Amino acid sequence: MSASVVSDRANINRRGLLLTFTFAMQGWGNLAGAIVCMVVLSAFKESIQGHGEIGHFNAVWRLILGVILVPALATLYQRLRLPESDRMTEVLKERKLKKAFEGVQGTHIMADILDQIGNKEASPGVQQSFQKSKLSALSEFQEYFSKWKHMKHLFATTACWFLLDLSFYGIALNQSMVIADIGYDRAVEPWQNAFDNTKANLIITVAGFLPGYYFTMFFIEYIGRKPIQIGGFLIEGLLLAVVAGDFKSLSTKPAGFLVCFILLQFFFNFGANTTTFVYPAEIFPTRVRGFASGISAACGKIGAVIAALSFGELSEVIGTNGVLWILAGTSFLGAVISLLLPETKGWDADEADAFEQAQQL
Repeated sequence: MSASVVSDRANINRRGLLLTFTFAMQGWGNLAGAIVCMVVLSAFKESIQGHGEIGHFNAVWRLILGVILVPALATLYQRLRLPESDRMTEVLKERKLKKAFEGVQGTHIMADILDQIGNKEASPGVQQSFQKSKLSALSEFQEYFSKWKHMKHLFATTACWFLLDLSFYGIALNQSMVIADIGYDRAVEPWQNAFDNTKANLIITVAGFLPGYYFTMFFIEYIGRKPIQIGGFLIEGLLLAVVAGDFKSLSTKPAGFLVCFILLQFFFNFGANTTTFVYPAEIFPTRVRGFASGISAACGKIGAVIAALSFGELSEVIGTNGVLWILAGTSFLGAVISLLLPETKGWDADEADAFEQAQQL
């Protein structure tokens, strides 16, 4: 929803920048998470490493989980108090008025409706007709996406987000496994093993993950969304193919692997990880934007769940390099599907939607 909230309020000429700025908070959260993990691990170093209290790892992950819940809960109240945007307010008023006109006959009652829009003391007949507006959002969604020219955009945003999250979370959620497979994580002692993994994650975040967001922020209003998304998918696929094809060699060269991994994280964010967030918030009009953005994001998370559950199992069957080959293929497929999307730089979806509706009258 954060994308829809920003898009509803943003100036068109700076919309991409503001959406990317919002999404970049994901990177700062990732950095903060790595730092918190290192701090908590350091606090338990003596008991785990010095006294062999392996059970204290339970306290470590519980403390980390508790700490990261604090900012999430802190923003909840602010989000609940955030007023609806002017654009969405207008859409809701128009929707109520339309359903009221459909449900009530007679010019004198219509005048009553006009007088009572937004009035909580409306007559029972008007209130009953307003209740029908709750179904209006779904009918509008069905009507809008019954046309292929709109449906293909929804297909593209959902499919691209799904394919992106297969590789993005396939790597991110199994990063320690990949690092261990190439030999960077050679520590036998459990505490040192966990600390080295966290340190590697911190290096990758600072060197590649975070800068990628800000490159997108700088270039998105100059070169557009579509080139960044297609280019990101292609480079991700190429880097994954390089790592997969040279996996055995890289296992003896941890530095070379880390360079490839840092570049991969950079082009995730200076690429499709950011634009799949931006596209649904820009390409669809306000009346269906939240719904379409939610479906697109949900499809992405389906990809994330599949990646999280299947990466380890597949690695045991076909090896980590085999899984990376699959992810390279999904990245290239994402670039192909991205061709269905138009460039949304300077695009006003509400204006285009109003023009289309006027033509149908």
